[in-house]
Amino acid sequence: MEATTFRGVATPRPLLPDEISAIVVLEQRQSSPVTEIKFWENSECSSEQIDELLTQGFFPIELGEMSYRTLGTGSAVEAIIKNLGLGSDDMDAGETKLVELMARRNKSGYMNQNFMSMPRILGNLYDLGYEEMDAIERFKDVVRVFLEDVNRKAE
Repeated sequence: MEATTFRGVATPRPLLPDEISAIVVLEQRQSSPVTEIKFWENSECSSEQIDELLTQGFFPIELGEMSYRTLGTGSAVEAIIKNLGLGSDDMDAGETKLVELMARRNKSGYMNQNFMSMPRILGNLYDLGYEEMDAIERFKDVVRVFLEDVNRKAE
């Protein structure tokens, strides 16, 4: 995929930790924030619809042929790396650890089992009626801090 700055993402609702983490990786890779989220009814999306979204400046996350399951990756984070034309050698330490954690979470529910895990807290915030975009922005902050911390420790 050619280098483009995406103003937004298109993704099914609700946004889960993996998808939110993928947005953070996209933002960091393009050095520009995602300012819009276009919510999709479900993960079904034709190639034509994906092309239209890309043309409009929206990066599809977990939609159609760009979903992690269709791509055979373990997470939306890993799928975004692949969809951007990058490989494991292109990832920094934080991204590598995030890919590992999200794949493990998707496979076994790892991270949801701990009472105070961030993914579980995010789900609780949704259930309690917190404003969706505020919860997403707060979770993005957590992911950014995680990436910065892992990268700092790897230096």
